[in-house]
Amino acid sequence: MGITGVADLAATEEFPGAAAWRWHMQLKAERILAHLRILMVVAGTVAWIADPPDTVPLVMWLTLGFSWVYAVVQGLVILRRPEIVEKTPYLAVILDFVFAVAWVALTGGGRSIFLPALFAGVASSPMRLERRGAMAISLGYAVAYYAAAGPTGLFAAVSVLVIGMGLTLWNAVVHSDRRNSLRDALTGAFGREYGLMQLEHLLRYGPWPVTVAMVDLDGFKGVNDRYGHPAGDGVLVQCVRIIEEQVRAGDIVARLGGDEFLVVLPASRIEEGVSVAERIRAAFEKTTFHLRHGPAAVNLTISIGLAEGREGSTATALVQAADERLYAAKTGHNLVVGTPAPEPRSASPV
Repeated sequence: MGITGVADLAATEEFPGAAAWRWHMQLKAERILAHLRILMVVAGTVAWIADPPDTVPLVMWLTLGFSWVYAVVQGLVILRRPEIVEKTPYLAVILDFVFAVAWVALTGGGRSIFLPALFAGVASSPMRLERRGAMAISLGYAVAYYAAAGPTGLFAAVSVLVIGMGLTLWNAVVHSDRRNSLRDALTGAFGREYGLMQLEHLLRYGPWPVTVAMVDLDGFKGVNDRYGHPAGDGVLVQCVRIIEEQVRAGDIVARLGGDEFLVVLPASRIEEGVSVAERIRAAFEKTTFHLRHGPAAVNLTISIGLAEGREGSTATALVQAADERLYAAKTGHNLVVGTPAPEPRSASPV
């Protein structure tokens, strides 16, 4: 695959919650980099004490002190308050760039023993930024290297740029493969992992309220038992298409397993969710499912349970509440239950 092909791959269409997923992946990288940054400062401190750089002692110790504060604060923020970094995704990368370039300049420029730190900086940027941003940072590191080392460092500066571009394009391929793996291979719906991750993100950051619907086919086991699993697979593919036709572009449809699906409706009250669920139920009621094997077609209905979550709710509790209402809907089949099932009334005394 050429560079153009990889770039096209990286620029494929976004999907609902793509930003949340990118942050999910970036946070893993940030946690690794937080520890590496501290190890780098420890190594730098030992090197400075063993062989002090040719610079003003006060500047040296101020730079060393700042590097410790920066590394420790960055680590604490990433490990304890990662939402701060999420709100400013470029800030950590820019601070690393400024710090690395200033550190090299203050410790001897082209003669600095920390010049290879620029290679480490450009290697980390593709893990933390989208494609265009990572390319820009790579170019910045290459220019900084050339400015520090002069004409004799041209080859190394070009190497910095090539490393940055190569890692950025490789990261685009990895992200594309990872994104594709979030889809259920059979139906094309999102997988369980992505659906629950996105629900947790919405409940933490909004927009609230968030309504979820648990969807289950009535009588699906009979299709598998009577006509075989290939016929059942065909029904599941048609199910996802029906559900997706009834929801908005930004809603999430995820397959939890078997014939059970999760529909996440951001910025939707329970009343709006019930309205969507009724549309889905009616669409299933009118649909004739064509089978690849067996008879020409079958008719199936669907049961749906809904629950509404707000700020402070958890994905586990919300899905459990929707599942309980789905259980109530399954007792009658072809029903939508959007509020807790009423308690049975005791018989009135005669």
